[in-house]
Amino acid sequence: MQRKIYIAGKITGDTNYRSKFAKISKRYRSSGFAVINPALLPAGMRNEDYAEICFGMLNAADMVVFLPDFTDSCGAKLEMAYCQYIMKPMEFLEETTVDSDILPCPTCGRFPKLGYACGEHFIYSQDKSIGECVCSSFISMSSTEEQEIERWNKSVKDYVAKNDRRGKKMIICPEFGQALVFDLDKPVTPEKQDELALNRCNCPGARAWRGKQSQICEACANIETLCVDAADDIGMTPIDCEDIIDILKKSARLIGESKIYEITVKTVGHGIVKLSGTSKGSISVKRTVGHTEELKANEKY
Repeated sequence: MQRKIYIAGKITGDTNYRSKFAKISKRYRSSGFAVINPALLPAGMRNEDYAEICFGMLNAADMVVFLPDFTDSCGAKLEMAYCQYIMKPMEFLEETTVDSDILPCPTCGRFPKLGYACGEHFIYSQDKSIGECVCSSFISMSSTEEQEIERWNKSVKDYVAKNDRRGKKMIICPEFGQALVFDLDKPVTPEKQDELALNRCNCPGARAWRGKQSQICEACANIETLCVDAADDIGMTPIDCEDIIDILKKSARLIGESKIYEITVKTVGHGIVKLSGTSKGSISVKRTVGHTEELKANEKY
């Protein structure tokens, strides 16, 4: 069974709280933990509603991780006091830890420290009394801090891959926080876990995500139609450069994910291809070579 981590920190008054929590959540999931993230709860509820839900989530966790700004949150300070009362294991993160890319130890759940001596950087365990764990047995020295973190992160991922238990695995939906159980026959990355959860969860965020993926797939199919498969049928030369098609498909994904609104690609000898988002929520694919042809991914999300 995966160990469960609950993240506590300031939410009210912080417009960037979702990405702040998500950054730590991703690192714990990379170390093999199931993450319980209160930042995924919907906005607009009463404080007592959040308290009732969050304390239930906290009780289910094996350890609570406090972000550096938890002291600015009445709710997080209350959670800390409760953890102290029931003697729940806690980890308090520093700003330097949050800002770095270092992964937590996959066995004790704590972030190791970085030391420096005799011109070499090294990783060491916070608490040698924890017992045998990956961070207390890791031995390495590097000329730069970045190299040492890279070596440590590789050892964590190797450990997770080696000790990953196939079979039933709990995965949290990144949109709403619903816990879903999957029967897996091989290890999966945190990104793949998110994809599995979003494809199954029925929350509004997951449904919107599936709609966007459908839009992107349809737009990519339209790119193939206009630029390759049916180009001759509509009086246009096929684009035989795979790199151009790849650029167009990546652009369609960026539009579907609302990262860009439109992009125009002027090719050499194959005219102009324009991709854009529409007011109706579709992705338009236009190609001009003497005349213009347009296809749209019409399904709304």
